[in-house]
Amino acid sequence: MAYRSWYYVVGPALLAAGCYFNSLPGELVHDDIFAIKENADVRPATPLARLLGDDFWGKPMSSPTSHKSYRPLTVLSFRANYAIHALEPWGYHLANLVLHCAATALFAFFCNSVVWRRRTSTCAANTSGSCGD
Repeated sequence: MAYRSWYYVVGPALLAAGCYFNSLPGELVHDDIFAIKENADVRPATPLARLLGDDFWGKPMSSPTSHKSYRPLTVLSFRANYAIHALEPWGYHLANLVLHCAATALFAFFCNSVVWRRRTSTCAANTSGSCGD
């Protein structure tokens, strides 16, 4: 990708950061209480192997009260957050902001290098002067 094309990737990522920046001073609310504060799988004292057998909320998948929502990587990220700053909400919000920006940048990169570039090359090869417009 050419140097000047990076603004197609950085621009949307900065826009995503702007949208989520106001969440940094917020508290843990709604499902955060159950998924982070009350979830024993987030604590370092809980064996890592439990992440593979428990649902998102920290209940065993075999339990009839389990929600059956299996997201071990998400719980692992909560555990990493907890190891760095315990239950301080800004850290969880910052990690969320960084992940949103990274996902936006990756999607913009994909669009710039595959979708838009393919359309541009198809339009350039078209000798009739129209480009499907």
